[in-house]
Amino acid sequence: MSLRAGTITLLHTACGAGILAVPYAFKPFGVIPGMLILLVCSSTAILGLLLQVKVTKYTPVGEKHSFFELASKIHPRLAVLFDIAIAIKCFGVATSYLIAVGDLLPTLLHSSNRFLLITLVWGFIIAPLSFLKKITALRYTSFLAVVSVIYLSILVTFHYADPSQEIIDLRGNVSLFFPGEDQHNSVSPFKTLPIFVFAYTCHHNMFAVLNEQSTNEFSKLKYIPLTAISIACIMYLIVGTFGYVTFGSNITSNIVAQYPTNSIATILGQTAMLTVVTLAFPLQCQPARASFINIINAFFPRFKYTPPPLQDEESMYISSTADSINNNNNQNSTPSTPRESTPNETTPIEARSKLPFAQEPTQFQHILLTTIILLGSWLIAISVKSLAHVLAIVGATGSTSISFILPGLFGAILISRDNSFEGNKKLWVLLGRGLLFWGCSVVVVSLYAALFM
Repeated sequence: MSLRAGTITLLHTACGAGILAVPYAFKPFGVIPGMLILLVCSSTAILGLLLQVKVTKYTPVGEKHSFFELASKIHPRLAVLFDIAIAIKCFGVATSYLIAVGDLLPTLLHSSNRFLLITLVWGFIIAPLSFLKKITALRYTSFLAVVSVIYLSILVTFHYADPSQEIIDLRGNVSLFFPGEDQHNSVSPFKTLPIFVFAYTCHHNMFAVLNEQSTNEFSKLKYIPLTAISIACIMYLIVGTFGYVTFGSNITSNIVAQYPTNSIATILGQTAMLTVVTLAFPLQCQPARASFINIINAFFPRFKYTPPPLQDEESMYISSTADSINNNNNQNSTPSTPRESTPNETTPIEARSKLPFAQEPTQFQHILLTTIILLGSWLIAISVKSLAHVLAIVGATGSTSISFILPGLFGAILISRDNSFEGNKKLWVLLGRGLLFWGCSVVVVSLYAALFM
């Protein structure tokens, strides 16, 4: 996977169907505070992703980069606990996308057969894409989804610049700063704050993207999260600001639904969002499947896949390249400055790529787990029409763990233990602790909003 493909995949994950609710999140804050909160949340998202890139050097040779492997270095039980949260979160979000398909498609086709439409999209589009093993295989669908989000940004800007009379009649009060109670219909800031915080959640796919890169250099890999989140932030600012200013205090949680339904532009916008939610399902299925595999391996070690022995040529190649780098490290180090080796320092990326991953599932495990995830989400989607309350609780715990708490722990603990860390070690440890504090604060606020508001 190229850096560009990795950026597009991450951008698709970070800028998905949640963009429809961003204008509504501005409602209790106003224009200026809403824009500032989006910028702050984008900064914390970037920090979490950069910490993930930084700590990949601590992944054991022969293992894929994952939350499980790195959390195991802090505490084995902690790793299983967080993987359970990740699996539930990704499965829940994937299911919500399938429910969204059931909301959008009947409206577009003027059909009342929700069951049939969900099943057709699930069987002919979502299922085949979900069985793909590598995230790089989804790069073209991710590009299509990103184009759809860009179209939505253009649509929102167009309706702001040239509103129809119907839109003008719907416009309410617009506030630059925090509006009064009578202007935002008593919507609490605590209720919409999680929309800002979780808007950029893409951290569950970061390690999958890194696993398929041909380089492990931080100086190059850092541009994947920096570019993806920056573009996502720009689109959120456009849709959030112009969407809120268009409707003011009368904005709802789905901005596309407020536009005139007889407009071709609106129909294309609804089609674009249908494309986004449909193609986002596989990006949730992949990390959910990986987490379930880690959980099974932790509780039932006998099911863990044991890779076949390397061929003689591969063994000699890896041994010789590793020995060569070790010799160079020994020559460049002095007794007064001992150097602790790390996996990426003792084994180059070319040699590392030849090692079979111990946590790679068998074909049977891959098919079985994917089928269970697909069937489970389909059964829930055809049975219920909303998982909003449950997903709010799952998001408050699972999304926060993935985006802030775990990356913060990695920075605060793993980097602090590394005596050979290159760069400003104190700064990265401090940033990790700050992100950990931010994550814990987000959990409290989000759970309060989910349970009591």
